[in-house]
Amino acid sequence: MTKKLQAFAFCIAGLLSAFVYVSGVYAATMTRDLNDSGWMIDFDKDKVTVVDITGFKKVKDEPDAIKEGAIILVKKFGTAAAIDIKFIEKVPATANSFGLRVKSLSETIKNTSKLNLTGFTFELIDPNSVLTKVENDAVTGTHPGFAHFHKDTGQIFPGSAGDPGFTPEPNPAATGALQDEKITLTGGKIGAEKSSDLWVGIGIHQIEQKGQQRNFILRQTPILTAVPLPAALPLSLAALALIGTSLRRRHT
Repeated sequence: MTKKLQAFAFCIAGLLSAFVYVSGVYAATMTRDLNDSGWMIDFDKDKVTVVDITGFKKVKDEPDAIKEGAIILVKKFGTAAAIDIKFIEKVPATANSFGLRVKSLSETIKNTSKLNLTGFTFELIDPNSVLTKVENDAVTGTHPGFAHFHKDTGQIFPGSAGDPGFTPEPNPAATGALQDEKITLTGGKIGAEKSSDLWVGIGIHQIEQKGQQRNFILRQTPILTAVPLPAALPLSLAALALIGTSLRRRHT
């Protein structure tokens, strides 16, 4: 009896493991260091591919120097679910600092769904306490004490060939102006199972505080619309229904 119970328990455990894997409860995550900046990113490797990370070099003898760099990604959207990139400071900061600055976030999007992508929402989720000017000199009008966006130099949203491209909303007039914690890109379109280079140069900034281990999430949520059904499809379905009804009557 004991062996039977053990075998039964093993089967149940296997089924639960399969369910957890298929349902996506456990994401296949991995991490990459942002060079020697003391920061890393954590992401779902089934949805995100890191193409390149440049810059983010720590300056010797300047603990308050900004750590700037660029990140190039490929993201796969198969559903309407958001994709998160977690930015994590690996150890508490040793000094107040202008912090981490992504001068350019560039992405190639792959649409693996049966839906049309017509836009995206970028959002920064910062669980840290908001810093003030009294706590950190890097906090200014355009550099608040929480994770925020910038319109950095070289920011473009070209779209694919024959496509109007994406428009940032809101769109600051001056390079370097604060874009708050949320950006919506609309106006472009990627058909089902297609890919396109969509944007270059979104800027992200997080100030560092002595003794704190700060972190934030970049959440990208697609705006999707269903692929329209062919105009003749309803007539085809009606014809099939009539044929089925006719066949059933013959058999009765």
